[in-house]
Amino acid sequence: MIYSGIALITFLLFIAVMTGWIWPLSAGIIKRRRDDGGTGLVIFGSIWGSLALFIAIFIGFTIYNIQKYYSGGTTEEFEPEKYTGSTATITCNFKGQAQLTAFSSQDEKSYVFHTSNGVFTVPASVLDLSYCHTQLKGDDDQTWTAHWYFYNIKDLRQLDLTESDNVDLEIGPPFEVSVRRKKGTEGRQTINISTRDNFGHEVSLRSGTAPSVEILDETGAVVWTHKLSYG
Repeated sequence: MIYSGIALITFLLFIAVMTGWIWPLSAGIIKRRRDDGGTGLVIFGSIWGSLALFIAIFIGFTIYNIQKYYSGGTTEEFEPEKYTGSTATITCNFKGQAQLTAFSSQDEKSYVFHTSNGVFTVPASVLDLSYCHTQLKGDDDQTWTAHWYFYNIKDLRQLDLTESDNVDLEIGPPFEVSVRRKKGTEGRQTINISTRDNFGHEVSLRSGTAPSVEILDETGAVVWTHKLSYG
């Protein structure tokens, strides 16, 4: 009951703030028509009304974005054979099975796209790419799972596709892993490991077992080793 009372009072105060400008503005207009001043009331009411309008637009825009976000929060499997709209294709730099997740501005929903040959059929619209992953085999015949998160890849984050477009998605092997050392304070050393694909984009790689890092001294002796349990 207490929370209901607080909510009611808050709602009434909000209504008062959003509509209260009508009274000073109306009173000012009436006084001006009677040549009895009222300029200050008109200015005050106009400023108050402008602020109320700005607040209303801001709230409406926020609600719209929240609704849009949650409507895209549930992903839907894209079925090209059942889709009635125009389509386009996205071709990856690799062949094989892959999965792509993206938000379609035209349909206002998130889709999961699948391919068995590296070519995705997608709606012809503006697509906000989320992530893509695939499994590839290395030279040692070990299977690796590669993940791309497009919030890290600005030039591929959004695609504007029209009907029958065929766009090359520049991601894929070979991959390069680099290790950089940075001196810290009190004799500490910081190691940064970076994994990038053939186009210089960040990629996350995983295999069946966690890789490990060994640090050697100038004689070749192992002075530190660590397993990267979290990839």
